[in-house]
Amino acid sequence: MTGKALVDYVKEHQPFFKAEYSPDVIEQRKRTLMKMELLEHPMQKEIVAKAKKLVINEDIPESFDAREKWKDCPSIRYIRDQSNCGSCWAVSAAETMSDRLCIHSNGTRKTMISDTDMLSCCGFACGFGCEGGLAIGAWFYAQDFGVCSGGRYEEEVCAWECMVEAKKVYGLYKDEDIIRMDIMKKGPVQTAFEVFEDFYSYKKGVYVESPNMGIW
Repeated sequence: MTGKALVDYVKEHQPFFKAEYSPDVIEQRKRTLMKMELLEHPMQKEIVAKAKKLVINEDIPESFDAREKWKDCPSIRYIRDQSNCGSCWAVSAAETMSDRLCIHSNGTRKTMISDTDMLSCCGFACGFGCEGGLAIGAWFYAQDFGVCSGGRYEEEVCAWECMVEAKKVYGLYKDEDIIRMDIMKKGPVQTAFEVFEDFYSYKKGVYVESPNMGIW
């Protein structure tokens, strides 16, 4: 099932997101999504395998908004634009790093971590740049080499030195409550997930796989 028939099917079988048929958008999304082999990379699997299944002894609320809990951290509200570059692995890593740096400094460090630094300098350890990369590779790159700041610079001269301050990289056990608790306690997390044929027609809302969809 493709094209308008797919969009009509999605509209009929799920209420969570709005679908729209646009051939140009579909082809563009196919080029920019991360490749499945990167999601299944041994490095990704290893970090998840090391994660422990923690026991949650606290109640988890029905809703939680990181923007409200950490109001002094503007990066949480900032949405980056990766445009036509398949750089979700770097952009989402930089966003999460920026958020956590601010949160764990009690709002004193509002540095915007540069996704372009990781995209340009991490090399094959992270993947293939705009052709897709390893999310976990971005974190090990930050730990081992440091990442430059991004955003708008007020200074005329940049100091070519990155501070290596990350102590460790960790993954989370594949459990929804564990992930929720980590977000509540420590801040936003980075994740990747499989998408299906209907994703290419996504316009807005919460993406949930429609019935009987094939994986892309």
